[in-house]
Amino acid sequence: MKIKPKQYREFYLACIRLYGLIDSNNAFLIFKHYYSDAKKMDFIKDLKSRLLTFSQDYCIWKTGKRNTYLITSAIMDEEEIDNLIELQEDKPFYVPNNYEEFLNCISYQNWKKDNEKEVNLLINVLKKCHKDRSLSEIEITVSVLYEDIRDANSVKDVDPITLALKRLLVWGYEMNQKQIEQIANHLIKLSNNMRYPSNRGFTPNELRKISSPIDKNKLTMSIGPNMRKMFESGEMDPKEYLDGVINSDLPSMVKKSLIDELKEIIDDIDNAAKA
Repeated sequence: MKIKPKQYREFYLACIRLYGLIDSNNAFLIFKHYYSDAKKMDFIKDLKSRLLTFSQDYCIWKTGKRNTYLITSAIMDEEEIDNLIELQEDKPFYVPNNYEEFLNCISYQNWKKDNEKEVNLLINVLKKCHKDRSLSEIEITVSVLYEDIRDANSVKDVDPITLALKRLLVWGYEMNQKQIEQIANHLIKLSNNMRYPSNRGFTPNELRKISSPIDKNKLTMSIGPNMRKMFESGEMDPKEYLDGVINSDLPSMVKKSLIDELKEIIDDIDNAAKA
């Protein structure tokens, strides 16, 4: 099945919403997770056709690395890009199994549904701080705070919760000390369940669970027998896969072990072809 330009664009936009920015090598690995028939050559060709073509939502940058492109938001400048890359460091990418979830998992409505109890507690406190506001107006307030906190999380030296409290004061919410503490506590709990670009789509709570007990320098990965057969049959290109691993953000020890194994597989395939 031929992948249409609309499908690529849909994917780029979802990447920006979830990750803020992503390089073409990692983007293709995630794209192939959802479109198993995808070819990297076609993927890169589409990126090239959009190179430096600014849309309202996204743009494609060419990086210094050979054949590596960067998919970013159209409103990000170079300083913001460098800052977000620094915040992301070597964190893994959050990749939902379901493609519809990938496209919509950071929407306010999905977040509200997943955190319904805590959101309702926050709304109840906000009602008392601004009695002239209707329930629908307070809902809008919470949805704006959601976007503000997500955006502020990717900016250095900005505390998203303090920023949110200041916004509430500007918007006319009258809060006593107890209410400020209640709102702050609710926002902290809710922010820990938000998917941040700085965390490559993971919530802080999820990231703590997967990273705390793991020593990344001791992790090992290897090519399984089924994948090896796909390389040998030509169903998958081992050199293309090697390129993706080299340019990935895997921990150094994991990357080295995979590179060594892939080079050995490539040598075996080449030798078998010559025999």
